Amino acid sequence: TTLHPPDSQFIHNARDLGCNVFFALTALFQTSALAELVFDINHTSYKVQKSGNQPITYDQLIAQRQDCNKQRPFAACTIASHSYSVELVKSPFPCRVAKLDLNVKIRIVLPDFGDLLPSDQERLLGFSNKLSEHEAGHVDIYKAEFTKLYDKVSALTSDISCGQLKSQITQELKSGVDEIRVRQISYDTRTRHGILQGTRFPTQ
Repeated sequence: TTLHPPDSQFIHNARDLGCNVFFALTALFQTSALAELVFDINHTSYKVQKSGNQPITYDQLIAQRQDCNKQRPFAACTIASHSYSVELVKSPFPCRVAKLDLNVKIRIVLPDFGDLLPSDQERLLGFSNKLSEHEAGHVDIYKAEFTKLYDKVSALTSDISCGQLKSQITQELKSGVDEIRVRQISYDTRTRHGILQGTRFPTQ
């Protein structure tokens, strides 16, 4: 038998592209000698504890969750933010992008069951692995979609002025980030926040 909590209380993947968080692990994707797309990816966890000898329940797990930008309850989450700088050149026309640096910071938060009894750890191993797989899907979407956005923005030009190109870049990045958010929501909807991928919390 498996516990199947309501979707709204199961796995919430909070994605706030405006958040400010700390990231330590860096993976660099260099697209040219003059421009860089950088993904800073950091895996963090929150300790899960319990009192007594009874197996931990899903509600107890949720009660111990780490704050993920004050979003809805979650068992695991992935959040991202981005920053960029751009250099333009206007000679000769059209004005074009000489250098674009885009830094995407991604933080994955997962439960750590290491303080539980060995029997509980074994019981929750499959659940934990499936949570990791689901969050990895969010990371893959960020990496693929930000790479597409980076290539699109890098190729922009303007026959009018560099001021006009700068405005166009700002708008394209905003629209692109909005589209990435939609794709992340679609992923959660398609997988029912991971339930269809096997992230069902075990009972006994």
